[in-house]
Amino acid sequence: MHGEITAPEKVQPIDRQRNLHSGMNLNKFHRLRFDFPEPPGKFGSMYMSREAVDRLIARMRNESAFYNYIYDSEPYFRPMLFMLQDTTGAKIHEAATLVEKKAHDVLDFLVNAYGIQDKHVHYYEGVFNVVNFFYMADQVLASPLATEEDKAKARKGIALFASIWTDDNHTPGQEDTGLNYGTANMPLTFGAFRDMFIVYLAGDPAYTARAKQVAARLGHNLTTQINEHGAHMGGMHYIEASFSALVSNMLLLRQAGIADFFADDAKHGSRLTKFAEFMMHALTPPDPRFGNIRKMIATGDGSYESADRYGVLATGFAQANPALSARLMGAWTQNGRHHAAMFGSSVMKVDDELPAKDPALGSATFPGYYSVLRAGWGTPHETAVWFINGDWYRDHKHPGDGGEVIIYALSAPLSLDFGSMYSPHAPGAEYHSVVHPGGQAPKVEAFDANARGGMSRATFDLPNNGKWTRAVSLGLLTDDLPVIAIQDTIAGGGDRTWQLNLMTDELRTAEGPRAVGQPFTLPAGITALEMTGQRWAKHAAQGIDGMLYLVTPTPRPVEIAAWKHNWHPATEQYQFQRANERGFEERQLLLRVKGDGSLRAILVPYYKGQKPTDLKVMLEGDQVIVSAGGKSLRLTQDGRMQTPH
Repeated sequence: MHGEITAPEKVQPIDRQRNLHSGMNLNKFHRLRFDFPEPPGKFGSMYMSREAVDRLIARMRNESAFYNYIYDSEPYFRPMLFMLQDTTGAKIHEAATLVEKKAHDVLDFLVNAYGIQDKHVHYYEGVFNVVNFFYMADQVLASPLATEEDKAKARKGIALFASIWTDDNHTPGQEDTGLNYGTANMPLTFGAFRDMFIVYLAGDPAYTARAKQVAARLGHNLTTQINEHGAHMGGMHYIEASFSALVSNMLLLRQAGIADFFADDAKHGSRLTKFAEFMMHALTPPDPRFGNIRKMIATGDGSYESADRYGVLATGFAQANPALSARLMGAWTQNGRHHAAMFGSSVMKVDDELPAKDPALGSATFPGYYSVLRAGWGTPHETAVWFINGDWYRDHKHPGDGGEVIIYALSAPLSLDFGSMYSPHAPGAEYHSVVHPGGQAPKVEAFDANARGGMSRATFDLPNNGKWTRAVSLGLLTDDLPVIAIQDTIAGGGDRTWQLNLMTDELRTAEGPRAVGQPFTLPAGITALEMTGQRWAKHAAQGIDGMLYLVTPTPRPVEIAAWKHNWHPATEQYQFQRANERGFEERQLLLRVKGDGSLRAILVPYYKGQKPTDLKVMLEGDQVIVSAGGKSLRLTQDGRMQTPH
């Protein structure tokens, strides 16, 4: 028995016996066929027309600036970039050899190592490790520079990869297997990888019947991810995980002539169209932290970042809805023309020569996720407020972000959900602008949009039978003097902690600066706090300052905390460094007020150093009146903002 056990870091003989008698073994692989027919969409054009792919390749070969842009924006695509740029055939031969080696390694892991449990080939991570080799093999088959030997290597790789990741003996795909599939996006993504192989090989008798089931499955997955209002289930970052797979396969189905989800969107409740609006409305104003590139807001596990899905959706809608496609291309451009490799590189999925048009966004609501109030789109004084008020959003959601607000004012960040993702992980209410511990079971009571902002109001459950109502409003005294109101009523369950994150360096009351860690008391009535904002070199006014007015019927204890982190994706790290000549940092003061009943926060941001001399806030009954420059706004407790006659 002793002789049958090797060193603990080595593969054990029993592992090889398991591989021989179960899982994926050579008895399966020796029957593989490599003579599968060319897909209807042709080799090398899985996601876009052959004409669009040829234009893309021509630009890689003839435009050095475009080549450098692709090289810099998508590191995972570089081996394919080298292959497509080359006109000698040498890189095609190298690519075919790389595919052959990857196929050999995969086979070796399955037969001679830890089999289906081996980290190199297991489930989700395993298919990630081969997808770009699959794309590479497809391009080898399309290349006139490829030899018959090159094409044979590519065919063998494709056939092997497909046979493994469509086999339930590798990863069970049936119902009720007892397998832990991970977070909500993971089984959807893994299933999409399966469907990718199946559709690509639909002409092979081994896959023909299965290919007929894919469109129905994608239709089901569409309704699983996106609700009838266009809201997605995922945190903004993790939408990439599930939706990239879904939309890629929709492009693949169209190229294969099986189904066109973009042309037939109305049959699915126009969910893709509504989702496109949902994604565009998640764009921030031009963020000076990143050189005035618009980013997606951070919700849940994520960061303020760019995404390829705008360009991929634009490519999908190019024929079916050219107007929407152009706005999506405009969004993709203003978001930094980003590429990613979550479901294989998006470089081959975005026709970046499509027409682009400004998205021209205002206020909107997407029940199940968020409302956004926006004014001044495309101007230096663009202001936007997001209110997280739905529970369709659930994948990688933070338990502490129900009811959160995220604020950009005058094209600068004012109050953010920290975008630290996992470094460190910050899911609790102590990192969010909410009533602790964050609201549950949200119900939107009202939403109103207008050209100068609007309002949204929702109720939430709190522990111990507590109820919390939050009304969020945006209005303008003048185009460059916005007023943002967060009005909260808390009932039941005892004292709560109310929190507002602020991207300010200092908070000052009439008594002077308020230090971090030193508590003070809000008196009943109105308390004014002056906010000294952070400086941003790329902002038109170097940043913003502002006034924060807290209105409470009873005295409240207050404390100020501070927190910061220095994590963001590499792209945003680089953009921040270039814009600010220092390393990335996201730091905020955390204003915390204890008590129950009502608390109203009125924020009046202004360009740095340009405080209006006649800015006033006063109470008139239960209404708050904000005035400056001969203009005034009246705020009712239900969130309405009125201009007195």
